[in-house]
Amino acid sequence: MARRGSIRGATLRSRPLEEKASAARALERQVLPLLESGAVAVLVEAAYPLAEVAAAYERFKAGSKLGKIVLLP
Repeated sequence: MARRGSIRGATLRSRPLEEKASAARALERQVLPLLESGAVAVLVEAAYPLAEVAAAYERFKAGSKLGKIVLLP
């Protein structure tokens, strides 16, 4: 499976403003509805109050996590 998998990424930093706006509109049309409907979701490993930022960082540093570490305001 690893041989056939790929990860791709891009940065919009060097792109013209019109292209950035077009990408934002495409995201709004194609991705946000999937998040809103629950068809796709962001995996959250753990959530910490902002006051526990040190504990959140230790959890992040420990590795072996599946999902995001979230800080709550």
